[in-house]
Amino acid sequence: MNHNHYDVAIIGGGIGGVAAAVSAAESGAHTLLVESSWRFGGVPVNSLIASFSQPIPPGKTAPTFQDILMNRLAARGALSCDEFDDVALSLILDELLTQSGAELLLGTEMIEVETADGNVSSVTLYNASGRRKISADIFIDGTGDGNLCVAAGAEFELGNRKDGLCQPMTLPFFMSGVDFDRIPPMKEINLRYNIAKARGLLHNPREDVLFFRLPVPGTLLFNSTRLNGYDPTDAASLTRAMIDARRQVAEMSLFLKTLPGFEHAFLSRIGSKIGVRESRRIRCDYMFSEEDMNRAAHFDDSILRSTSHVDIHSPTGSGTRFEPLPPGVEGYEVPFRSLLPVGLSNVIIGSRCIGATHEAFSAIRMIGHVGEYGRAAGFAAAECIRQKRTPREIDLVPVRKKLGMI
Repeated sequence: MNHNHYDVAIIGGGIGGVAAAVSAAESGAHTLLVESSWRFGGVPVNSLIASFSQPIPPGKTAPTFQDILMNRLAARGALSCDEFDDVALSLILDELLTQSGAELLLGTEMIEVETADGNVSSVTLYNASGRRKISADIFIDGTGDGNLCVAAGAEFELGNRKDGLCQPMTLPFFMSGVDFDRIPPMKEINLRYNIAKARGLLHNPREDVLFFRLPVPGTLLFNSTRLNGYDPTDAASLTRAMIDARRQVAEMSLFLKTLPGFEHAFLSRIGSKIGVRESRRIRCDYMFSEEDMNRAAHFDDSILRSTSHVDIHSPTGSGTRFEPLPPGVEGYEVPFRSLLPVGLSNVIIGSRCIGATHEAFSAIRMIGHVGEYGRAAGFAAAECIRQKRTPREIDLVPVRKKLGMI
C-alpha cells in the first residue's frame, strides 16, 4: 500500500477544508487534510471572527455545516445568538475530524505542486518531519487564498474591476472585564470614537466601532480595525498589515478604557492571523455574479441557497456598501461549476476562493457559505472515487441530496 497516495487530499484546514475532510472521509474516501497553522478553523478560530454572519436560510432538507457547528456550540453553552467561543469551536472541529477517520497534518506547508495536462499529479509538503510528496485522485483547495489552484497554474481575479483593490483586512480582538450594564449606547460610543480620531488619538480609517457580546463572562469581540492598501497575496505586505493592525488594536484598547463600563477592562486576546475578507477568486467554469443574485438565479447543479446581500468594506477609506436584494427576490443559488477551476481536471475548490465577481463574492464569503463549499467539494470528491469519474463527469444527484438541495 502506498501511504503517500490518497483518494482525496485537502490543502488548507479552515472551515471549508474541515467540512470537506469530514464529508469526504465519512463518505468512505481515504482522506488527508493539511493545515499550515496549529489549529483547524481558519478565520473564525485564528483570526477571532467569532461570529456567524448572514447564515444560510432555512428550507433545506439537511442541516448545513454551520447548523452542525451551532448545535454543538449551543450544547456546550458556547453560543450566544450568532457569537461563539472560538476555543470551543476549535475543540469541536478536532472532534469532527478525528471521528471522521480523516488523516490530519497540522503545522504543514505546501511547498510545491506538480501538474501534467491539467491534472495535479503530486504536492510536496514540508513540516517537522521534513519534505514529503503526496499524490491523490482528487485535490481540494481549502486554502481560502487559492494557493493550490494558483500553484497548479489556474488563473484568478484579484480585487475590484476599477483599481484591483481587495476589501480591507481586519484584526479582531477581545476585551475582558467589561461591565455590560454600564456600556454607553452605540451612538455615544461612536461619537466619542470620532472625537478621538479628530484629536489625533486614533489612527483608524474605519467609520465606527463594531463589537459583539461573546458567551464568555465579561468579554466583547471587537471587529474595529481596518487595513487599507495592503495586498493579501504578498508576504511583505501582510507583515506590514499585521503590525499596523496591532498598532490599531493598542490604540483602540486604550480608547475603550475611557468609556463607562470599561474602567477595569483589559485586552485579553488578539487574532494570531490577520483576517482576510477577500483575496484571489479563481476563474472557474461559472463565475457567479451580482446579476445572478438579483435575478434569484436557479441552477441545475446548485449546492447552496443564500439570502446574503452585497457587503463591501471600502478598500480606500471609511464606509461600507450594504445593498439588500431587490424587492421580491427572496434568495438565490450558487452552482457547483463555481467550484471547478478552469484548466484543472482533478481539483475542486472547498473554500472562499470560488469563481465569483468582486460584488457577488462580498455576499457569499461568510462562514456558512464556506462550510457548504467545503461539504460540496468533499461529497463530490468521494463520488468521483465511487463513480470513477472526474468532478465534471460525476452524477451530482447524490451530492445534492446530501447537501439537502433535493
